[in-house]
Amino acid sequence: MPSSVLYIIDPFLKTLGGHYYTMDRGYVEGAKRLGHRSLILADRRIDAKIAAELPVERVFNEQQHLWFPNERFLRIPRFGKLLDKLSINLVFFWHLLQKLNRRTITRDDVVFIPTTTPRLLYGCAWWYRMIPAEKRPRLILLVHLPSYPYFESRGTYSALRMLAT
Repeated sequence: MPSSVLYIIDPFLKTLGGHYYTMDRGYVEGAKRLGHRSLILADRRIDAKIAAELPVERVFNEQQHLWFPNERFLRIPRFGKLLDKLSINLVFFWHLLQKLNRRTITRDDVVFIPTTTPRLLYGCAWWYRMIPAEKRPRLILLVHLPSYPYFESRGTYSALRMLAT
C-alpha cells in the first residue's frame, strides 16, 4: 500500500453547497481507492458535516480576499494594488508554511491546489521554493485566470516561472 499523502489545499471549501465540496470529496475518494491517504486544508468555518465526513484541517479565514481585492488597500494611492496582492500572498504563504511544514512531506506526496488564483501564486511559489529541490513533493495547480481588470497577467506569469524553476 502506498504511503504517500494527497494534500488538498482548498481555502474555498466551507459548505455542502457548490462545487468545492463535491470536487474535494471526489479527490479524497479517488486517492483512497488508489491506497493513498489525504488531508484537506480548508476554511476555518467549514460545515461540521463536511468535517465529520472528510479528512479536514481548519486553516483559512480570508476567503473573500482570495478572489477579490481588499478595498482598504486599494484606497492607498499608488501602492494599494501592490499591497493588496502582497498581503494575501503573504497570508497564504504563512498558512502553507505553518500547516504543511509541520508534517513530514516527502517527494512521494502530492500537494494539490484545485482553485489557484493569481492572488495565491506567489505565496505558493515562495513556500515551494523554500523546500530543498530533492525533498519537494509533486505540486499540482489548477490555475483560474478570471478576466477581472485587477488581475495582471505579467505578475501571474512571473509567479508561474518562479514555480517552474
